[in-house]
Formats: sequence, structure tokens, C-alpha cells
Amino acid sequence: MADSTYLIIIGAMKAGTTSLFHILDSHPDICGSFEKEPNFFCEPWHRRVHVTDYDDLWPESKNRDFRYLMEASACYTNPPLSGGVPAAIEQYLAEKQGAKVKFLYCVRNPVERIASHVNWAVGFSWFDPKASVTSARYYGTSHYYEQIKPYLDRFPREDFHLVDFNELAKEPRKVGAEICAFLGIDDAIDYEGTINPRNTTKKETVAERLVLRSAIGNRAFKSLPFRVRLWLRHKVFPKFPSVSKIVIDPAQEAELRAVLRDDMQQFKQALGVDVTKWGF
Repeated sequence: MADSTYLIIIGAMKAGTTSLFHILDSHPDICGSFEKEPNFFCEPWHRRVHVTDYDDLWPESKNRDFRYLMEASACYTNPPLSGGVPAAIEQYLAEKQGAKVKFLYCVRNPVERIASHVNWAVGFSWFDPKASVTSARYYGTSHYYEQIKPYLDRFPREDFHLVDFNELAKEPRKVGAEICAFLGIDDAIDYEGTINPRNTTKKETVAERLVLRSAIGNRAFKSLPFRVRLWLRHKVFPKFPSVSKIVIDPAQEAELRAVLRDDMQQFKQALGVDVTKWGF
């Protein structure tokens, strides 16, 4: 553990952080945290795992050395939850006296990400029937420059590697090889056993549309005990026929592109990303 470097996967929701975590966890030089998304550097009430020390997230590393100790917490780049995260990481590294960190930043076509985000939200209590797909509730997490700037203010640019969701889905071996080169390790990823997508958006059913997309039904669903909601979501709702996903229409897409345009240009200037591939 003494010579290990922390590898933190950051990025927007529905941009492939979960799939990337499981792909890289197959590498013998990389030790994934026992909870993929611990949210350790977020405020205590947002943490998913409460451990005494950050290193406790990798109990396996106490028995053998790894080059990288990896975790993936989307909240680290999700304002306002991420407000103090870069500073907290920087402070922790200083206290460890010489500890290092590298970041993998996952991004995705912003409009496609928003569509996936909205449809994902339908399956959870997070969906708000009164919120338009063009609301800040959804487009806020497609502000990539706003997300990454606090990190670039504190950490060297060479400690960041960008991973495009679409490229990861189409050419996982190519993306994996590029990540290994960035990390300075041999490409020993088990692609055959790990390239299946993780955390995919589930199909919405007729029952979910009637209940979760109506203001009254959604409010009633959220008031139910967690175990009851879980039972309905996994045992009852799936028995109904599935329906088509929520689609962003041309007018909504134009509105979203107008809102995101400035951030995309700043993202391009700061990191050299070809945002024209996303239509910006």
C-alpha cells in the first residue's frame, strides 16, 4: 500500500463510471474499493460507506501491494455535493505525505446523457413529474467544464485522463489500452469477463408510467416505506408491459444545446476535447 497511487473515477451520472470501474477492477495491478461509490470525500451525510480512514476502502490491499487503489464516486463531480471534494482530496494527500492520485474523468454526449439520466430517474424516487427534461435538474450534470475546473485548479493536467462513454461502449479494448498507458501499467484487463454494461437504464413499464410520472402518484410512491417501494419496483412493476423511453424532441434538444454551449466551449479550451463530435 505504501507505494500505491489512488485512482479516482469521476464524471457525470450515466457516463459509464460503473462499467469502467468493473472493467479496471479486473486488472491485477488495480484494487477496487469494496464499495464502488463510497462518496468518502463528500459531506458525511452523503457518504455511502463510513470508514475510519480512506485506506479502509481497500482491505485487500493490506495483504498484498497494488499499483493503484481505485474508487468511483459520481458525486465528486456533482455540484453542490462536490463543492469541497477537490480540496478534501488535496488535504488528504498532503496528510499522507507523498501520496499520489490520478483521475479518470468520464464524459458522454451531453444531450444523450440527459436523456439517459431522465429515463434512469423514472425508475427511482428521484424523478420529478413537474420538472421538464430541459430543467437544470437534468442539464446541470452535463456542465463538464464546471465539474472539472475545481480539480484543474488544484491538480496537474497530466494527472487526468478523459474517457468517452461512446468510445468505451464501442471499443473497450482500445480505451482500456489507453488507460493502461496513462497509468504506466501493462494492459492486463480481462475484457471478456467485464465488457458487459453495468448500471444500465431499466425499461419503464406501464405501471411505472402511470404511478411515477404523475405528480400525485409520484408523491404517494415516495411516501411509502423503502422496503415497500423496493418490492413494488422489483416484483410488481416488472409484471406490466414495457413502454417507450422518454425522448428529447428537436425543440428541447435545441434548448439544451443553447444552455450548454458556453460550458462546452470552455471544456474544449481547457482540455482540448473535440466537442464537435457532440454537435457543439
